[in-house]
Amino acid sequence: MYFIIFGIFPILISAQVLVTDLVDAVNSGGSLIKYLEKDSVPYTGEVFNYYNNGVKELKGKYNRGLKEGKWVWWHTNGKRHKVGYYKNSVEDSLWQWWFSKGQLKQEVNMSMVKKKAGGANGIIMESCFTLFHTQMTD
Repeated sequence: MYFIIFGIFPILISAQVLVTDLVDAVNSGGSLIKYLEKDSVPYTGEVFNYYNNGVKELKGKYNRGLKEGKWVWWHTNGKRHKVGYYKNSVEDSLWQWWFSKGQLKQEVNMSMVKKKAGGANGIIMESCFTLFHTQMTD
């Protein structure tokens, strides 16, 4: 019984690392890739970070050194700050932001923004942000 617990425990611990334990490298395609220090293979696994007060700051995943899937950030008071999704380190899908007291501040579907902005050299993207920002602050 002890062998099974001790045999699995190191795997569970190594499945998550502090985001500050990762180092940057640029691959041949010009993309920024994350590695564990002293490791030659791009990092795959969960990362997290904590504020000085012990509250979790962020949680996310890397796949072959690139941000992938759902990422969550928290305010220093422990309430959600933002939630978003990455695909190959590019913001994708629905992103949401909250005020520090917990009220929803903003939602943006990055997939739609990228499609619209692609043909307009970023002008529509800027307009979308201004529209969402104005609606949330009025």
